[in-house]
Amino acid sequence: MPVSAWGYPAGYRGERPLLAVGFISGAAQVKTDGGVAPRFFINAAFNPGNSGGPLLNLDDGSVIGVVSSKLDPYPNEIVAALNFLRTNSAGFSVGVQLPDGTTREIHQGQLLGEILEFMRDQTQTVVGHTTTTQDLRTFLTANGIEP
Repeated sequence: MPVSAWGYPAGYRGERPLLAVGFISGAAQVKTDGGVAPRFFINAAFNPGNSGGPLLNLDDGSVIGVVSSKLDPYPNEIVAALNFLRTNSAGFSVGVQLPDGTTREIHQGQLLGEILEFMRDQTQTVVGHTTTTQDLRTFLTANGIEP
């Protein structure tokens, strides 16, 4: 089924949401903190920041889900390397200014790790999760909110 998602991906500052178009490629029960929940798997270019946007059935315009995440798993060896870089204090260090105006010292390996994480976040991923509207209604009702 052809679908679209609208949203404001991280870093995008435009007034109007951006469109991602794709297809439902599957559905499954996915483990969550609260148990198991139904999810659609979508082949579409989701980015960080698209979560929370509607998933629309392009055939009739109905909302059939809500974008909840992108699937972009790291291989175990990359996770290990990034974890090492986060705590590595070898090499040169620089002071960086944070958005709140404070500064912090960052070491060479940590800087490399942050750059790699940032680049990953900027890369579009072609598979994502969406929560079904029925699952969303069930959650809202269970929490005393009229859907």
